[in-house]
Amino acid sequence: MPWVLAAQKVGRQSQTAEKNPSIAEATTAVRSPGEHRNVFNRYYHLFSKGELYELTMTAVQELGLAVGSESDVSADLGVEIVQCGWERSNYYIEIRRWQR
Repeated sequence: MPWVLAAQKVGRQSQTAEKNPSIAEATTAVRSPGEHRNVFNRYYHLFSKGELYELTMTAVQELGLAVGSESDVSADLGVEIVQCGWERSNYYIEIRRWQR
């Protein structure tokens, strides 16, 4: 998906641009409407139903963590699934890591 950096007036930089000189260089010049702008490609993955959950469980197992709430599991390290679902055209999972 293409991502075009918006042009900004010279001398006005966002905090992101100040922290990243390459972005500052790309965004500080004033451009005319037909002038070429820097276009970056960004990539993301759309998960199929259950895919993100399976990847999460695989990672948790490889790390040797228990799955469940801290009060329900006898292990010293683990994760609890706070919520998971579908939002903005993709699946998400929110986990909380706990340690005794």
